[in-house]
Amino acid sequence: MFFDCVQAITPSLNDVLASQRARARGIKYSTLFASVLALSLGGLSLAGGYKIMRKGRVFSTTVLLDEEEPTPERAPLLQPQVLPGVQLEPAKDLEIKELTEANDQLRHLKQCLQDDNVELREQINQQASDLDEISHVEQMLRKSNITLSRECERLHAENEALTLRVNSLAMPLSAASRPKKARQKKKVVAKKKRG
Repeated sequence: MFFDCVQAITPSLNDVLASQRARARGIKYSTLFASVLALSLGGLSLAGGYKIMRKGRVFSTTVLLDEEEPTPERAPLLQPQVLPGVQLEPAKDLEIKELTEANDQLRHLKQCLQDDNVELREQINQQASDLDEISHVEQMLRKSNITLSRECERLHAENEALTLRVNSLAMPLSAASRPKKARQKKKVVAKKKRG
């Protein structure tokens, strides 16, 4: 009875072989695809590395900040340096020389532009100070103009007051200096009108 139970639980040889065939058919193609992709990318990486090694050019350069100026001690560091034992092709060497000359010209142009920039900033500062001075003079002239216009108005009012006073003093004198005949004619005309 014990053996009957064990036989019922234990799979037969046909069952085991059938399950192995089913597992063999169920291989995940995504795993296979990922492994092939990884191998091909590794091969491309090795080929690219070999190509770089075959060319044999490795440059070392230093980067300067805009504020730093190259010093004589650092000047050799600014030029591209080829590692020892590596020979360059003549065309590449000529290209490097041309690029170095172009780089030197650009540095010279940059220095000229920086000098022009400094000069222009000085001119702007000078013009700003001139403008401040002119605005100060303009304010002073405006205040002076206001003061002078008030003084002119005061003198004009004083002149009118003096003119009125002179005219008021001159009227009695002019009436006294008229001839008597003219006064008598006025009296006669005035009497005729009444009568």
